[in-house]
Amino acid sequence: MSNHLNQLIAEMKEDTISFVSVEKDIVERLKEANIECFQLDVLSNKPGARKIVCALAPARVNWEKDTTLAERMILPILYEIFDEPFEIEKVVACEIPFRHVQICFRSAISFEVEYDIYSMSKDATLYSGDSHALFQLHPGLFAILLSDGMGQSKEAQHESRKLIHLMRECLNYNMNPETAMHTLHYVMALKQQDDMYATLDFALVDLQHGDLWSWKAGGMSTYILRGKEVLKVESNAAPVGFLSISAVEAEKRKLKAGDVILMHSDGLFSSVADWDEQEETFLAFAQQVASTNKTIQEKLTIIMQSFQGYFEIEDDCTVLMLEVTHVVPTWAVFRPAQYSMSKSS
Repeated sequence: MSNHLNQLIAEMKEDTISFVSVEKDIVERLKEANIECFQLDVLSNKPGARKIVCALAPARVNWEKDTTLAERMILPILYEIFDEPFEIEKVVACEIPFRHVQICFRSAISFEVEYDIYSMSKDATLYSGDSHALFQLHPGLFAILLSDGMGQSKEAQHESRKLIHLMRECLNYNMNPETAMHTLHYVMALKQQDDMYATLDFALVDLQHGDLWSWKAGGMSTYILRGKEVLKVESNAAPVGFLSISAVEAEKRKLKAGDVILMHSDGLFSSVADWDEQEETFLAFAQQVASTNKTIQEKLTIIMQSFQGYFEIEDDCTVLMLEVTHVVPTWAVFRPAQYSMSKSS
């Protein structure tokens, strides 16, 4: 536990780097690349929402029309410094107080997610042992939390909700995910109800690099549908609170545009019917519907209705469905009117 706390303190110190030191680092890297930047301003240093303005003298390059040098030389430097992709937002030519060019760089978000949730409690009761949360930590990082408390009682609901709340608090304080998972194991193990615990399925979708990071503590398999292919993310880690210390390792998967992510609680599959048969049937319906042009809300409803036509859901059940798509930049939009004008000229 002390090792994780020391790591957390070190990370907090790193986050306190001032704008001045960041700007100085960028200017030095530009000088090493023989790019003379007489003024640089970091307007925002928040991950996923960084904004940097660089003022350059045009010299021999016509910066007003040609941004190739900025794309090939400055963008890679920013990527190395911040470990995230950037894009050119705009280029402004200025004549006052002397002729120069201002180039505005911002964090590039390559992907976006759309999601829907299917949730039901056993026997249509008011209390469900399942809890979930989907939210953005910052514009480039999307978090998914799914917890299943033991049983279907009010106490089970309390356990799962408490776990979700604690995890969100850890993430809001910029705690490392693995450190947060170990912290939850430690805190939950101190509770008085020794027979109560909850699973936690935690995932982060990196919208800049297109990565899925997954941490599981007793959670079910996560499915990634990619056309006819199905990728599974699994783990044998113990539920949170079951042990005071548990080995929780991150699983990383590369995402592509069009991928569909499915996460679910164990209530989806019955303990009476064959588990493999249920999983195969569920995935078959999911693949069949995922490729249609229906909304994600319609897709998930059809999948669950079709599945329940074959197997009865006997427990609290939650299914999360997410679709990953490319962000289309404004400059990629084709406008025939503008094209015809430029062609005639």
